[in-house]
Amino acid sequence: MKKIFVVAFPIMVAALCVGQGQVAPERPSKRIVTRTRLVAIFSDLEDQLFKGLQEKNEKAVKSLLGEEFQVWAPTAPGDPVPLEEWQKQSLAEDLKSFHVRQMAARPVDDNAVLVHFVLRKRMDMRGKASVRDYFIVDLWQKNDDKWQLCDRYASPLGAGVSKPAMVGPSGKN
Repeated sequence: MKKIFVVAFPIMVAALCVGQGQVAPERPSKRIVTRTRLVAIFSDLEDQLFKGLQEKNEKAVKSLLGEEFQVWAPTAPGDPVPLEEWQKQSLAEDLKSFHVRQMAARPVDDNAVLVHFVLRKRMDMRGKASVRDYFIVDLWQKNDDKWQLCDRYASPLGAGVSKPAMVGPSGKN
C-alpha cells in the first residue's frame, strides 16, 4: 500500500502542477453583433420616419403610417392615441436629433414584422433642451409591397421609471 502511495502521489502532484500552468482560452471581450436583413430594412424605415418628423414633412410621415395607425403608452388613461392626434403632436415637437439603438426585428408572418428598439430624442421644449429615452415596439405590415407602421407601443425610460425586480425562489415551498 505504501508503495502505491509513493508512486501515485508524485504523479498526482505533477498532474495538478501541469494543469495549473495551462492558460484558459481567451474569451472575446465583446460580442460581435451582425446586422440582420430585417434590422437593415426597418432601421432605414424608422430613420425615414424620424427624419420626416424632424423636417416636419407631413407627406413623408403619412406615407409610412397605415390608416389604422395608433400609439399605445403605459401612462393613464391607457387609451391609444390615434393617427391624426399623434401626427399633430409629433410634428409640433422641435426634434433636434434622434438616435435608434439596440434594434431587433422579428417576423410574425410574411406580411408583418415586430421591431423593437431604444429611441433617444433631443428636443427643444419651450426654449429648453430636453433629452428623452423611450423603449419602442412597432408593428409593421406590408401593404401592396410597401411596409407601413400600423401600431406603436412607446414607454419612457429613465428617471421615475422603475425596473422590474428580479424575483427568485423563496425556498419556502
